[in-house]
Amino acid sequence: MAETIANNSIVAQAFRLMEQSPISSLGDESDEAQAAAGQYPTSRQSVLQMHDWTAASELKKLPVVALGPTELADTDLPYAYNVPSDFLRLQAVIPDDVKFRLDRKYLRADQSGGLTIRYTVDLTAETEIPPLLRTAISYRLAADLAPQFTTSANRAARLQTEFEAAVKVAMRADARGASPQRHDGLMDEGDWVGWATR
Repeated sequence: MAETIANNSIVAQAFRLMEQSPISSLGDESDEAQAAAGQYPTSRQSVLQMHDWTAASELKKLPVVALGPTELADTDLPYAYNVPSDFLRLQAVIPDDVKFRLDRKYLRADQSGGLTIRYTVDLTAETEIPPLLRTAISYRLAADLAPQFTTSANRAARLQTEFEAAVKVAMRADARGASPQRHDGLMDEGDWVGWATR
């Protein structure tokens, strides 16, 4: 069943940002609806991949899987794990001393017995997306659709600039979702800028 525009304020907002009338449904026959339905997942995923968003962060334990008969094993990374179906971007592998590499649908590693990963989830339910992030996705979608539905090159360029500003606002708002920490295994360093400017 096609998602109604009432349940997708991101798409409606994208058309308002382009100074166009919002579409009634992602499933209608208009060129706008067809373009929005095709572009929306890509626009959403591209924004979700830009940052380690707290709303899209998931921790999951993966079991080791057997490779198929035609799939090659890697002698350096002999254990394979399926990445989750909602996987967009790898953020961390736990424990942090595991050697690993992403190969399409597999996370290959030198450790057996299961791996825990933290990754960015593809948030398909709009209700799970915080308001500032929804705004950034709306701007991304508007900028992606603008060349097709606006006649003004200036408007398309402005939407791209406004997208960049909106995603920075969303990133700043999201920045306090975790304590400051290093992810390279080295000792934490002090805030030398803060100390120097006291």
